[in-house]
Amino acid sequence: MSSGLLSYAISSDVLSSPPFVVVPGVINIRALRGTSAEGTQMHIKPLHVFRSGELTRITDVGRSKLQELGVTTVFDLRSDSEIAEFHSETPDIPGIRFVRAPALTENAWKIDIPELIQRYKDNELKADLNGYDRILQMAGPSYGLIFSHLRDHPSEPCLVHCTVGRDRTGLFVVLFYMLMGVSDSDIAHDYSLSTAGLAPFLPVLEARFRSIPVFRDNWEGFSKMFSAKAETMAAVLSMLREKFGGVEGYLKTHAGLTDEDMKTIRANMLVSS
Repeated sequence: MSSGLLSYAISSDVLSSPPFVVVPGVINIRALRGTSAEGTQMHIKPLHVFRSGELTRITDVGRSKLQELGVTTVFDLRSDSEIAEFHSETPDIPGIRFVRAPALTENAWKIDIPELIQRYKDNELKADLNGYDRILQMAGPSYGLIFSHLRDHPSEPCLVHCTVGRDRTGLFVVLFYMLMGVSDSDIAHDYSLSTAGLAPFLPVLEARFRSIPVFRDNWEGFSKMFSAKAETMAAVLSMLREKFGGVEGYLKTHAGLTDEDMKTIRANMLVSS
């Protein structure tokens, strides 16, 4: 699939095969899945936690599909100003509760765009790591809210999303997988699937940003912001362990969870193979 400099070759089979689920109008949507690497022969409860990009363009068929999947709660990691800026309002879906859980402080997503784009042009990995460190520093309370849902409502499937479902959502997914004991290689592979998951959204992204001079004039660097490479995730996992004390350390210091909370979440989300 191609859209100017935003171009990735994908197979349509990828987007219609697990872990992807087909929800018309929603991009980069897939179910979290995996096997614990800790020798317990346990795997993540199927079709229970989902991740995606924004739901703004969800169709009526897509609304019905989310209901069929049993999703009861949607956690939106975007800021109010971001939603207003891009006219990407949250849809209304009967039977589904939408929870605002901004991962960044209001307007924190509005950073020095030319400088950020130049960073991606110069060193994509370093730019990603800097951005992910920044999100992790701010997003703990929002992630804590989602993990609290998994602790307190184990029978209620949920969906977590931001704008494209790569960064803020991706980091929640990393923390979830680490807590479940999923292997680093499987976590990195899942992260890399966002490249394919975002491909159908590239024309929308191009239409949204091509008209803005700062993006149009720096398109090479900007286009690198929408890939998801396994080697990037390998570096993120190292950063989480070295800087934040691993998933347990992060969830305690930044998300307000206790050892008992984490034990309960594992018990709720892991089932026998």
